[in-house]
Amino acid sequence: MRAEALNEYGDPIRRFTVTSFRRLGGAWVPRGMEMAFVPPGQSLPAQEKSRLEIYTGDYDARLPAEWFEEAKFR
Repeated sequence: MRAEALNEYGDPIRRFTVTSFRRLGGAWVPRGMEMAFVPPGQSLPAQEKSRLEIYTGDYDARLPAEWFEEAKFR
């Protein structure tokens, strides 16, 4: 699965890719993700990549709703 951010000319400038999924119980969750910068005039990402790999986690955690209030993200 891939998403791209485009500049005003429709050229990709950032690329976010989910590279792998993991099944936990009855749900599939992202396991590996990459974010890459796409240099101007190139269609392939440069060597500037960030990668996140999730090996384990508490997917049943109950986080307080107030952590996600809109005012906290301003």
